[in-house]
Amino acid sequence: MSRFRLGRDVDAVSKQSSDLLHLFRRELLAVNENFRLAGAELARSVLGWIGGAAPGSLQSLSKPTGVMAYRRPD
Repeated sequence: MSRFRLGRDVDAVSKQSSDLLHLFRRELLAVNENFRLAGAELARSVLGWIGGAAPGSLQSLSKPTGVMAYRRPD
């Protein structure tokens, strides 16, 4: 039976709030979360909801700054 190996056969990307994720799984690709931006978007949505805006207009999607890869040399 063939097994897939993370970082070799399969890539996985995870969002992280600190640089600790790679201490546990170095094979993962990680994107850092911008808490300031997330807080600003949440505040905008809450104020919009209070102001009567349509829920669909309160959605947002932010582009990550980059993906960090910590690969071990083979």
